[in-house]
Amino acid sequence: LIRRFVEVINEYKPDYLVSYSGDNFDFPFIFERARKYRVDLELNVDGSNIRLNRNKTRLIGVLHLDLYKFIRKNMAVNLQTDVLDLGSVAKEILGRGKREINFEVVFGDIDNNIGELCDYCLNDSEITYMLCKSLLVNLEELGKLTGLSLFDVCRASYGSLVENYL
Repeated sequence: LIRRFVEVINEYKPDYLVSYSGDNFDFPFIFERARKYRVDLELNVDGSNIRLNRNKTRLIGVLHLDLYKFIRKNMAVNLQTDVLDLGSVAKEILGRGKREINFEVVFGDIDNNIGELCDYCLNDSEITYMLCKSLLVNLEELGKLTGLSLFDVCRASYGSLVENYL
């Protein structure tokens, strides 16, 4: 699965890899599993492996946008929800939440429930994509105003954005 993930990224050559808390969960998890199974994460445009640096996943030639960090640092005060998980944020911003799933049942008989788990993960991906579509214009404009890359805009605090603007 990890090898196929690398193949797909290299086939499509995306400008962005978008995640929701990818710096904190997804990429460290993928990185450790790839290391365990000796799979090279050659996701950089130059064919080199990605590196994790202080909870930041930076790629060469592909921008990793972690929407969770931007929402937590810059949008949370304006949201009604106090919980910043993907489902709560998506429900408020997009009007669409996460799929419900009973993990005990699914993982209790994974062979017969793998489709349900795949649908759940696909829904998370779709919601993250829709959040990105909704926020990308704002991220790009903040990048133009502050002179920061989109990678840095996603991870910058309000104060850092203001400092760079000034």
